[in-house]
Amino acid sequence: MKFLTIYGVEYEIATAEKQTVKPHKFPPDDLLNDLIEIHFRNTHCTMPILYEPKFRQSVREGLHYRDPHFGGLVMMICALSSRDSNDPRVFLPGQQAYSAGWKYYEQVQIVRKSMFEPPNLHELQMYCVSAYCANQLRNSLRYILFSLARSQICHGHLCTAEWMGSSYPWDPALP
Repeated sequence: MKFLTIYGVEYEIATAEKQTVKPHKFPPDDLLNDLIEIHFRNTHCTMPILYEPKFRQSVREGLHYRDPHFGGLVMMICALSSRDSNDPRVFLPGQQAYSAGWKYYEQVQIVRKSMFEPPNLHELQMYCVSAYCANQLRNSLRYILFSLARSQICHGHLCTAEWMGSSYPWDPALP
């Protein structure tokens, strides 16, 4: 655990980043629930990186309002699911089709300002979903490589929920 400890200036930089993160503007609850349903019905079967019962419970408990990493994950799920939604609220005002989900995608800070804080599971899941969201292969590869680099920081293939200090279970989230 010693190598994951943050000291002095590093701690100040990491905590300053948490304080400067802008709050996400989530869709209304009915639309949010519809987009989550679309994700688990359409996308989850090809990209099973979320443990559905725990994810839905976390959304019901409002974790996306308190945890910026989980909030970013929820926003990426909304952006991705908007492509399959018929609800006009997923589009940018005055636009159609190609703008679906863009207002959710652009709110997420994908690359951190500080790399001192070790990643958590929600952040790594967000990178995977953002790679799936990316329209260009070049951007997808960037997100995938970035998520692999971030997961190597904490030896993600060896992590447990207790070791990472997370209440979110690592094991059921994996396919």
